[in-house]
Amino acid sequence: MTVQIVYSSNGRGNTVPYAPFKSGIRQNHGFIDLRGKPDEVAAVPETQISLALTDLLITLAQPHSTLISLGCDLGEHTDPGSQLQTRRRAGGYVQVADARMNDAEGNFLKRAAAHIEAALRAAADDSRWSVRFDLTRVDYAFDDHIEAHSFWIWFDAKASTIEKARLSRERLLIAIRIGIETFESNSSTIEAARP
Repeated sequence: MTVQIVYSSNGRGNTVPYAPFKSGIRQNHGFIDLRGKPDEVAAVPETQISLALTDLLITLAQPHSTLISLGCDLGEHTDPGSQLQTRRRAGGYVQVADARMNDAEGNFLKRAAAHIEAALRAAADDSRWSVRFDLTRVDYAFDDHIEAHSFWIWFDAKASTIEKARLSRERLLIAIRIGIETFESNSSTIEAARP
């Protein structure tokens, strides 16, 4: 089993919603509000590339979900300096936040990340994955301006061919979804037990 997991806190954040933009290596299609709208996940262009990402976004878009998606991206590249078995890379990110938009200290998200980490470690087998949970501020600019936390889950699946790297990324995304589902079910059990 080879999964490297790193946690970081980054002072820089972003504002949601955000407009589409392009850079040298990325094309962001802009914010698509999926909160409580799983039927609209197909509007996210990256879902055309990955069934596992589609299922993950549908999980986050459920009306009862305690976590929401604020953005995602997928990409591929070759790292010529790496060993042959890790030269091809299929990766990306998904930005996740507390659906209540009130996680001022990031503790709720840190608990969610622990469940996702456990699911990744359980599913890794002989995969070569690297995952970084980057806790950042987010400024919600909907009707009211609210500042809270989000975390970006940056992931990279490494393999000897791009096809193997893509399949490995699908398994990685499935593990993230399972971790989120475990966290969701644990959170609802805790909420149900409260008087």
